[in-house]
Amino acid sequence: MSGYYALVEGIETPQKFNIWRMKNGTKTREVMQMFPSKKYKLEDDELFKESLKGLRIRLAYSKALEDKLNTLGIPFKPVRCQTCGGKTTKLEYCPVEVVE
Repeated sequence: MSGYYALVEGIETPQKFNIWRMKNGTKTREVMQMFPSKKYKLEDDELFKESLKGLRIRLAYSKALEDKLNTLGIPFKPVRCQTCGGKTTKLEYCPVEVVE
């Protein structure tokens, strides 16, 4: 397989994402479901690739989650929650690995 995308290691349940694709010259938003441990063939659509790379998940901060992301080598960053005025911290990371 020349290029593929997959959920990062550590995600154990199916995930749904809103992604963008070019269809017949029109930018289209779709809901896509991905399953753990499955690799998907990467399409030639640049908008689709950028959409995958731009996906982010924000989960409530916990030391256990931080340790798990570090152990798995998944890059993340702590961010302040915008909906509660910055009172809590969340960990943000990309849930999809894209290999071209």
